[in-house]
Amino acid sequence: MKHFSGFPVSSGIAIGHAFLLKGEDFDIKRVSVSDKELEEQIEIFNKAVKKAERQLLVLKEKVKNEIGIDESTIFDAHILLLKDPNLIEKSIAKARDEHVSIDYAFSEVMNDLRAIFEKMSDQYLRERSNDIIDAGRRILRNYYGEKRETGIKGNNNDIIVIANNIAPSSMAELNKKKIKGIITEVGGATSHTAIMARSLDVPAIVGVSDILKEVRPDQLIILDGNKGEIIIDPDAETIKKYQTERRKYVNYVKSLDLLRNEEAITKDGKKIKLELNIEFVNEADFVNSYGADGIGLFRTEYLFMKSILPTEDEQFEIYRYISQVVYPKELVIRTADLGGDKFVSHFNLPQEMNPFLGFRGIRLCLEYKDFFKTQLKAILRASKLKNIKIMFPMISGLEELIEAKKILEEAKDELRETGVEFDEEIKVGIMVEVPAAALISDVLADEVDFFSIGTNDLIQYTLAVDRVNEKISYLYNPLHPAVLRFLKMIINNGHNKQIPVAMCGQMAGTPEYTMLLLGMDLDIFSVAPNNLLLIKKIISSVEYSKCKEIVSESIHNSDVASLKEYFEGYNHKMLKNVLYNYF
Repeated sequence: MKHFSGFPVSSGIAIGHAFLLKGEDFDIKRVSVSDKELEEQIEIFNKAVKKAERQLLVLKEKVKNEIGIDESTIFDAHILLLKDPNLIEKSIAKARDEHVSIDYAFSEVMNDLRAIFEKMSDQYLRERSNDIIDAGRRILRNYYGEKRETGIKGNNNDIIVIANNIAPSSMAELNKKKIKGIITEVGGATSHTAIMARSLDVPAIVGVSDILKEVRPDQLIILDGNKGEIIIDPDAETIKKYQTERRKYVNYVKSLDLLRNEEAITKDGKKIKLELNIEFVNEADFVNSYGADGIGLFRTEYLFMKSILPTEDEQFEIYRYISQVVYPKELVIRTADLGGDKFVSHFNLPQEMNPFLGFRGIRLCLEYKDFFKTQLKAILRASKLKNIKIMFPMISGLEELIEAKKILEEAKDELRETGVEFDEEIKVGIMVEVPAAALISDVLADEVDFFSIGTNDLIQYTLAVDRVNEKISYLYNPLHPAVLRFLKMIINNGHNKQIPVAMCGQMAGTPEYTMLLLGMDLDIFSVAPNNLLLIKKIISSVEYSKCKEIVSESIHNSDVASLKEYFEGYNHKMLKNVLYNYF
């Protein structure tokens, strides 16, 4: 037996035979061509692009029918890439300027664009580099007249697909009935492989270095998507053990499903609101399917990361649609949190040594006032159902907040002048994610209707730790005493001014911290859709009074090691029977 480990992105246990899905790379040499040859190549290239667009539309419809409408929108990013002048037109211009073949120019431009995304700190954006690779390979296959066959259709075994990376188009072309699990050498929780694997309810593990070199076709494999463990050539005893584990996991999933329409209430009667973080329009349906209390964070910046900025009307339609889908539950729309690692070409952003401490979030919006006001007017126009709230990101001081509210009032005045109706009492809140904002949260609470704590940045800034820097990732500790004191301070200051406090950072959706946050009196947990039922199960299985004890025991502790040990012990004691195989 051989053992490997990776990052689990889709839970479950699978037992099947290895199918190695080899990638494809084009070794394209720099070749000089005449003007006549190049124009002939460009004509073929443009046809290849159009063909790729048609193929993607077919795949999108296939995925929509076989998996779901939410997953089919993955291909929208690919289709947009084919229309992006930064990729297609720039390739043609490069070929003409340098008198090189169009396939070489295209591959160079594609690699440059991919490199930009790969350098981004945001994991979701970094993994969009795979979209560029997938769309580019499809165009080149069409240009060369090549066809690809996975070979899975003729394989009769239960299959665990193993690849360096699996593009969305490859996922769409696989035989879903035969696939029992997926393993890739690269990728993360927000990769399209992970998204589609979860939608197909197929266990998946990513980030398993060099596994393709260690596996032969048809070898028996056990994939534990709960722990991120892989066993090659397991013995009979191990197979029997994992068959039992698989049955246990199925029963656990059924127990979560029973909670979809239940409220999140502790055993001693404390009711908690559970909401969702979403990034895309189609995710609004998750509010109803997961039994959430609303949307606590709609990240709007992804609407602006296209070749053309959306108009006020286009934004309005999006916000109105989501508002209608979730009504009467609330929808918290965060204004564009651009800059930092969220690359946009529409603004003349400066080159910065540390973009996370630079021109981003509300700072960018206050500079580009017309852009900001356009978004605010679109949100206001969509607020007629009175279930929309506005949230400003990256607030670090009172002056920023007052200026943002002033622009909001200007947007309201302009709508009133044209007779447009909107929610005159629309609530306004802020992300508390900067230590300065946490320290003056008592002052900021006088100016807003709610707080939402962004723990990802708050922890990063408080501890001076880049959360994606592997060299110092061990220092990124949500249980650091400074972080805990900030959280308690923010919640207390909000409650002292009678405003609710939510948390939309990763900490809210992490089981180890649920009881701690309950004991701190957090009002609203806003989490990723796939974490909601898990957090609901924990809340419904514990006592609020016990959670209060945890906080009173830990909040004044200054020893990180002993604090971590205390939490691990208490979590294990309280949750060992609540979560499947969690500890």
